Parts: sequence; structure tokens; C-alpha cells
Amino acid sequence: FTTNTLNAASTVEYNGVVAQTVFSTPAYGHLIISKSSTKTAGGNISIAGDLSVNTNAVYDLLSFTSNRTAAGGTFALASGTTLKLAANTGGQTGSNFPLNFTANTLNASSTVEYNGSVAQTIFSSPNYGHLILSTGSTKTASANLNIAGNLDINSTAVFDGDAFTYSIGGNWNNNVSPAAFLPGTSSVIFNGSAAQIIGGTAGSSFNKLTISNSFVSAPQVSITKPVVVLDVLAFGNVNGKTLHTGGNLILKSTASATARVADLSNAGTNSLNNITGDVSVERFINSGRKWRFLAVPTNSATQTFKQSWQEGWTNPDVNKDPNPGY
Repeated sequence: FTTNTLNAASTVEYNGVVAQTVFSTPAYGHLIISKSSTKTAGGNISIAGDLSVNTNAVYDLLSFTSNRTAAGGTFALASGTTLKLAANTGGQTGSNFPLNFTANTLNASSTVEYNGSVAQTIFSSPNYGHLILSTGSTKTASANLNIAGNLDINSTAVFDGDAFTYSIGGNWNNNVSPAAFLPGTSSVIFNGSAAQIIGGTAGSSFNKLTISNSFVSAPQVSITKPVVVLDVLAFGNVNGKTLHTGGNLILKSTASATARVADLSNAGTNSLNNITGDVSVERFINSGRKWRFLAVPTNSATQTFKQSWQEGWTNPDVNKDPNPGY
């Protein structure tokens, strides 16, 4: 057809069970992407009404746009659906996330993947379900992020935490390297209602790490890969919650700052919060030959100075060391 005219109140649904290309020429009324297959944008797409991604469909925009022609309407991702974004222009600032929709409704089981090979800005307005950052570029949030599901850092991506707060209801999966998350002065809050894991295939460093999980069974949060805290580890307004370190927690000490564990009771407001598993506590010491006082970094009725700093050694022969190199 030479001309394709779609009324603003009309609806087009791409519902094939096989991969489909979304035709870009007509200006759509309402556009629905559905069924368990990938629908790929064939160009920049204009929508006068609502954009809905339903029933486990994958909507891959590549570097194209899928924007509303004027402010209004709703963009919705249903349970099990995925939106893929590869550009850093055309949509919301720094990406091709759909623009001009008054409401952005993302189901807690939906997924948005920023997979551009160029630096991208993560749109902060919607509450995300699962969030995936992939492909070799830096992803930076535009403001605080609320993520109901998992945060995955994949395939050589770098997540720049900047100075924002990230509330995560699922698992933290760093599947690249410890350098894939740049903590800056950010805060990461684990506030899920089910057990959560901080892991992936690589460790991560956090500036401020807060446990606010509401799950009834301990441990509420478990660490499965090395976690380095640079500033403070704290519990939020919760009671009787447990962080299990798995021997993977390190409180970092540098020339400029030393990490700490905040009052687990928040000045008596909360109770029975605890940390289980080993914790490595570092203490940076400036160079120079001088006396320095070192103390046991915990309040314990069983661990002595000799056990913590002198490795429990009792042999008077000072030339023998039970753990050489430490």
C-alpha cells in the first residue's frame, strides 16, 4: 500500500509465536507486543496511544525509538516481558527508553536491559522489575533507582554508582569483575521480601550497604562473593534480621577512610539484628617507624588480643611464625 493510515484509537498487535519485525512506517494508535518471541523494531516507531508489551514477549528496540507522539498514555511491561535498549539518544535522556508516556508501569517480574555499546543513562522514573546492564559500556543512573527484582551486570558492562541510592528487592549479580561496579558515594539498600543474595561470578565494592530485608527466615541476605565495604554497613528499620557473610565481607581501610559497622539497633530503635560468618577488618597504617596502638576490633568475651593480633602464638621463640606472611 502506498499509504497506511491508522486511526489514533485503533490497535495493532504483533502476536506471532515466531520472531517479528515491527513495521515503522505507520503512526500507530495503540501498539501491543505479545506472545513468547522477540519483536524487533524496524525503525523509529510513533505511537498516539498506549504501548503494551504482554505475555512473555521481548521487545528489542535496537538503536531505534518507540515514542509517543505527544504527552499522555501508558507504557506497560507485563510479567515475564523484556525491553531491550541499545541507544543513548532518541528517548529518555541518555537512552532510547520510550518517551512521552505519562505513566510507565513495569511489572515486578518484567526486565529492562540496557545493552548499548555506547555509554547509556538509566532512566530513573519507573520502578523496575529486573534490570540488566550489558555490553561493553558504562551505564549511569540519572537519579535514585528502585529495582523490585534482580540487578545483573553482564558482558563487560560498567555500572557507575555515582552518588545515588539503589533499592534492590532481588539479588545483586555482578557477572563481570570487581571493577564493573564503581561505587562512588552511592548507597545500596537490600529491601526484598524474600531471601536475597549478593553475588554473581565476581565480587563488588559498596560505599554504603544497608540491610532492610523483611523476610521472616534467616539469613535474610547472604554474601556469596567478596564484598568490600568502603564506608558503612548498616541495618535499616528492621528487627531480628541476619546478614550472613559466608566469610566474604571485608571492611576496607585506606589512607582516607576506614569502613565501619553502624549500630545494629539504630540507637535502640531496633533489636536482634546480627551478622553471622567471618568478617575481615582492615586497618591502614601510615608508613614511618613509630609506635602505634592496635586494639581488638570487636567486643568479645572469648577473643583476646593475643588471638586476634598475635595469631594465638605461645612459643617463646620469636623467630617462629605459625602463619608466615601474615
